[in-house]
Amino acid sequence: MIPKVESVYNNTFIVNINNTELFYYSYNTCVGYRNVKYNIEIQINKFFSKTTSKHLSKMEIGHFTPIDEEEFKLVIRKCQSNTY
Repeated sequence: MIPKVESVYNNTFIVNINNTELFYYSYNTCVGYRNVKYNIEIQINKFFSKTTSKHLSKMEIGHFTPIDEEEFKLVIRKCQSNTY
């Protein structure tokens, strides 16, 4: 399975793996994650610059559940190891 990378806006990308997992990037930072199998839509809950906030809006992930960065990483690891 080869990931698809979609450029949404300047320095804003979505990495789509098999239409099941989507990683939302602003510059080099993963700011959002969607997993279709587990019905998960999360974003990192932290203060972002004006530009990154604009990126979140362009990617239409403002409705994703905000969680802290450590939990964000943990959820992704659990989903990828099928232990969620």
